[in-house]
Amino acid sequence: MRMNKLIQKELEVIGGKPQVFRYWDDNEKNCIDILSCVDRPCRGVISYATIGLSDCDIGLVSDNYKLRVELLGACDEKEDCFANILASTAFEIMKNNHCEYGQIIQNVISNTNSEMKHIYLGNPFLWEGFESLVQGDRKIAWLLSVPISDQEKEYAIANGWEALEDKFEEADIDIFNLNRKSII
Repeated sequence: MRMNKLIQKELEVIGGKPQVFRYWDDNEKNCIDILSCVDRPCRGVISYATIGLSDCDIGLVSDNYKLRVELLGACDEKEDCFANILASTAFEIMKNNHCEYGQIIQNVISNTNSEMKHIYLGNPFLWEGFESLVQGDRKIAWLLSVPISDQEKEYAIANGWEALEDKFEEADIDIFNLNRKSII
């Protein structure tokens, strides 16, 4: 029942015709389902969402509920590796049992020639409607997965995630472009 409500929420907010594929970690111990919808939130872009990451305890509490997360992302439809990147990010969270807003998941983008090597977890501003969802003793929040470079990672570590988000806004980065140039 919990997964049905989760999937329903993701479909309701993202829209489109979904496909769901299961991804396994290298040891085939952990799996994560990834939902994808073409031309969402705009033409030429594919939106992605994890299904089931919220089963992982991240050790945080919000309003007396166990806080859990699911990941979102969006990438140019020409890129065929973003679902794998999102799955790798989810596996790192499962392995470390920790995830929070502003966190950087390091070295999960390795199979491209892109300057982008890490994932920054932020506000899912691309879609309206991803407010937290309460299910039983859990509160599920969605975080946007934004590819970042080594320089952007170092900038965030030195100056904080708010400063990095300000830089992104000033530069008006194309977060759908896995091959964008670093802004730092």
